[in-house]
Amino acid sequence: DDSGNEAVVDTVDVTLGGGETAEITLTDTPSVNFEDEALTYNVSTPTEDGDGETIDILKSPTFVVNSENLSSVGKIVGGEDVAVEADIKNDGGVEGTETVQLAIDGSTVAESTVTLAGGANETVTFVASTDDLDPGTQDIAVRTNNETVRDTFDVQAPAEFVPTVQSVSDPEAGDNISVDVAVENVGDVEGSAEVELVVPGVGSSTETINNIAG
Repeated sequence: DDSGNEAVVDTVDVTLGGGETAEITLTDTPSVNFEDEALTYNVSTPTEDGDGETIDILKSPTFVVNSENLSSVGKIVGGEDVAVEADIKNDGGVEGTETVQLAIDGSTVAESTVTLAGGANETVTFVASTDDLDPGTQDIAVRTNNETVRDTFDVQAPAEFVPTVQSVSDPEAGDNISVDVAVENVGDVEGSAEVELVVPGVGSSTETINNIAG
């Protein structure tokens, strides 16, 4: 039993005539407390004790995150996909199936189902969108029913340009119009902006400004 003492786990009543034999089946369902241990079973009758036999009780399927690259995610520009790889191991002794989840801020964003023999491992790859995430630090996790591994990553606001007209020249007929424009990148990352000046009924002009810091 669970305390380490011998216990009767099954009995069968048999009636035999002189010289007769019979084959019987005795069963037991070991407690989970005996997983990954060896149990010795003895079969006995009121007149004789049989030889004991030792049986290894295999550990149930247990899925752990053997390794992952969560810490390498680091920073992602909003709108880009986040990719995560995780090596999943069945730390048990028998085959099992598990649905591994990728979660961001507590919500499951991707899943992968693996079937592994005892002691086997497999790398799963998750790809998830960041379109609906606000800029800032986000929690990220790879989880099975047996283990959860967590980390964080930063979502950066993509480059976004806001033009402000500083001044406009007063040209004479036939002269070019000169417009001074300040362009601010209100995002978190560097980018290039294409600024277009449109004068209705006259024409348009485009200038490209490169490498504007966020």
